[in-house]
Amino acid sequence: MNKKLTWLLVISLALNGVLLVYAGRHFYYRFVNNPAVESTRPADRPKLSHFMGKDDVFQALPDDSNEVIMLGNSLTDHFEWHELFPGVNIKNRGIHADQIQSVKARIDEVIRSKPKAIFLEIGINDLIKGRDKDSVLSDYLGLVNVIRSGSGKTQLFIQSLLPTNRKSETTGADLTESVKYINEQLKDYCRKNQFVFIDLYAGMVENGFLKKEFDSGDGLHLSGKGYLYWISQIESYVLK
Repeated sequence: MNKKLTWLLVISLALNGVLLVYAGRHFYYRFVNNPAVESTRPADRPKLSHFMGKDDVFQALPDDSNEVIMLGNSLTDHFEWHELFPGVNIKNRGIHADQIQSVKARIDEVIRSKPKAIFLEIGINDLIKGRDKDSVLSDYLGLVNVIRSGSGKTQLFIQSLLPTNRKSETTGADLTESVKYINEQLKDYCRKNQFVFIDLYAGMVENGFLKKEFDSGDGLHLSGKGYLYWISQIESYVLK
């Protein structure tokens, strides 16, 4: 084998090695060391599959200019936002069962287009899974900081946690006071940092729980009327 072919072989092997290392790191940080996919319990596998499937779809979709992103968990995921805002480049980036850290793990895809606006709704699943309110608040503000540093010109709208009839899965505790506490802290944070805080909670709550007319039947997810109320609270900001 002549020297030229030998060098080509060496270079080819080196490049393949670099690509393998990069691919391995990408797989590890996206699918192994990712808070969204930590649990492998049989009951969680459908949620894991849903997360990975939707995340792959989002990664493959093209970026546009002037995007308005609806970002959150199943409450965001379950609605067809574009049908009520046909003239707006609005995109749904909600994923069923998402928690704050799993949104943070996929935030690069959300902000790589430098969207015009992000409407953030997240946190209730963290409380349902038994996390304490201060840890949830800390993670929430950490996510906000990541968005601010990664896409500083994006207008971020922080939406309150919604009322729920669910209880903590680990302690059985009612979540009403934790939801109210986080909302109060987020409202104060927005006031101090000149963000828009959208209080969805106040108009959806009745005796500490989700209003029956807004409840789809499981005490957490919204009926059609619930989404129409949500739309009424954000419409002026979306169309701005």
